[in-house]
Amino acid sequence: MKIHVIDKHPILRKGLLLLLKESLPNVELSDFESVVEYLGAASGNQTDLLIIGGKQHTSNLIEDIQAITRVLGERRVLIYDDYTDDEMAVPYLMAGVSGYISKEKPVDELIKCVNNLINGKKSFHLNTTEIIYENQKKSSRQSREISQAIAQRLSPREYQVAKLLSRGMRITLIAKYMGLSTSTVGNIKKDVFSKLGLQNAFQLRGQL
Repeated sequence: MKIHVIDKHPILRKGLLLLLKESLPNVELSDFESVVEYLGAASGNQTDLLIIGGKQHTSNLIEDIQAITRVLGERRVLIYDDYTDDEMAVPYLMAGVSGYISKEKPVDELIKCVNNLINGKKSFHLNTTEIIYENQKKSSRQSREISQAIAQRLSPREYQVAKLLSRGMRITLIAKYMGLSTSTVGNIKKDVFSKLGLQNAFQLRGQL
């Protein structure tokens, strides 16, 4: 069993490794500073569980997760994040991660989450995340054709903002998630509404 940890903060990364080593002595552990470093070193090697800190050097962790899947195939991925808002977990879950936990949770909950993933179970330690996730999956299936048509009318960044808005995320949360200023996200939102002929985010939810 091999577990890899990706986090740009050395102290957090090494601390997590020590916790995992103490709780899972038979697991082989390694750590990386970034997704790029991991992809360069882990290609072709076994990864049973990948634990990724929610804030990396790149602004879009969703693309990082997709890159991991594209290069290495399906992997169990656990996101441990700074945020406690359920909304912040949804984009990760929609990208296919197996688990999400806040860094504010107790150590025993983190270990329980890791054990669940090792045993092939999903693990989401937020109050309403799974409900939001299932609702969004259902909505996504129902509106796939509409969503594809909209994607052709927007730039990749505009489409990403539109998707997050359609899930009810506020501009401030989108800005944190994408690593942008709130004013930049606000301008992108205006461009999205203009291109799609919308007046508010509620109308956008009906199209994505």
